[in-house]
Amino acid sequence: PTNKAKSKKMQGRPEGSKYSYLIQNEKAKHYSQSKVAKILGISISTVKRHWDNGSLGDYNCRVA
Repeated sequence: PTNKAKSKKMQGRPEGSKYSYLIQNEKAKHYSQSKVAKILGISISTVKRHWDNGSLGDYNCRVA
């Protein structure tokens, strides 16, 4: 066995998707998930990933 140092890689997705803010902004306008996906030109799975746990949370929804 060799004594190589193991590199520690970050696991999972990087924080701060470029779509989080955009998705939360459209959500605040009361659009559906499928409508938001079409408006932004992204997949529905990306929208669903950021729908409830976006960086702005539900703040925008209460303000709108």
